[in-house]
Amino acid sequence: MEQNFLVVGLARSGIAATNLLIEKNKNVYVYDSDKKKIYNLLKSNELNEKAIIVKKINNKLLNNIDTIVLSPGIKTEDWQEIAYKHNNKLVSELELASQFCPCKICAITGTNGKTTTTMLLAKILEDSKITTFVVGNIGTAFSDEIMKMKNENIAVCEVSSFQLENIQTFKPNVVGFLNISPDHLDRYKTFEDYKKAKLNIFKNLDNSCTAVLNFDDENVKNFCFSNFNSLFFSINSKIPNNLNGAYLQKNSLIFSKKGENIGKISLKNIKLKGLHNIENILCACLMAYVLGVSFNSMEKSLNNFIAPSHRLEYVGCLASIKFYNDSKATNIASSLSALKSFKEDIFLLMGGSDKGENFALFFNALPTNVKKIFVYGRMANKIMRHAAIAGYNSISSFENLEQAFTEAVKNAYENCVILLSPACASFDQFKNFEERGEYFKFLVQEILK
Repeated sequence: MEQNFLVVGLARSGIAATNLLIEKNKNVYVYDSDKKKIYNLLKSNELNEKAIIVKKINNKLLNNIDTIVLSPGIKTEDWQEIAYKHNNKLVSELELASQFCPCKICAITGTNGKTTTTMLLAKILEDSKITTFVVGNIGTAFSDEIMKMKNENIAVCEVSSFQLENIQTFKPNVVGFLNISPDHLDRYKTFEDYKKAKLNIFKNLDNSCTAVLNFDDENVKNFCFSNFNSLFFSINSKIPNNLNGAYLQKNSLIFSKKGENIGKISLKNIKLKGLHNIENILCACLMAYVLGVSFNSMEKSLNNFIAPSHRLEYVGCLASIKFYNDSKATNIASSLSALKSFKEDIFLLMGGSDKGENFALFFNALPTNVKKIFVYGRMANKIMRHAAIAGYNSISSFENLEQAFTEAVKNAYENCVILLSPACASFDQFKNFEERGEYFKFLVQEILK
């Protein structure tokens, strides 16, 4: 393997990639345009002292570099010409880590539901006494865990489109592909460009690999290729007899092989809410099935699984008014899925920073039980304009989340739901979706005291 690496971007994955490469006795140069970040990393000792800090990118440096490792937050297009000109390989941290990974890799992607599905699969495997490492977009960089992994372990990796942009040999043993809808259009010029990045996950699969695909999503369904095995899941219909997979039937999951039922899991005791979470469960269970986990073991794990924070998270109840935190819903498709999970009247809080989406699509698909929308933040004016175009009038604009929340509480009535499901990124007023969700929960707890 090459010896001289340049790691660009020193957030979580960049630091992890640097430290892994140094552990593997590689020469590592690091660069970040934020000089304060470098100062803080040196002060905190997070960065291995053997890393060579680069203040400026120049031809002399690039001519000495074999491989450039891009952090997910760095745009590929900004570095493609540079890498081509100097004959550098351009890879993501995901690609780098996978080259050193000694165990099987399960990769989960899609526009929505990745984190929940990743955590579901990890719990099922861990409950089956399989040592599992949960890595990737979920919060722990893949490179951080490589040195701890053994051949018999499994890496369960949540994978984003950003991480997939620069893969060369990344070859998961099992892929779960949940859904795809427009997202990150602030980074990608078109939906097709975004889809192309996602499709990279299939790039190196062969007949030793299996992809678990959403039969109900026409785009994902058509990702079935002859060079790898495919299983399908559906919440809308039985899987056709010529295919293998699992589907929802009343309150159970039915697993079928060429039309024959081979297993069943009851959902009557699960704690997850919403049909979109049934899709997540189906995907996780089929991936576990490929890895040899029994249906009985899966069912026990599902019954004990609690949804991760900020994903349709129940926060509390005030005089029959229920509060739910869905701060992780950073795009239109995710928020619409959340809204469809409720039969009660909904007072919706939404807004934040722009990801380039068309909110006319949101209002055209809005369920009738959404009685009023309270928008806030940088996106408020754009959302209000799209609401007007769609003829939706039960909407008000506010400067921040607290003001929107206060007004929603004033309007609420018996047996309704106040839901934070922003359909936007958080970066106008919050550091990330977690901070936004925690602030919403704080506001709820204040009125429950």
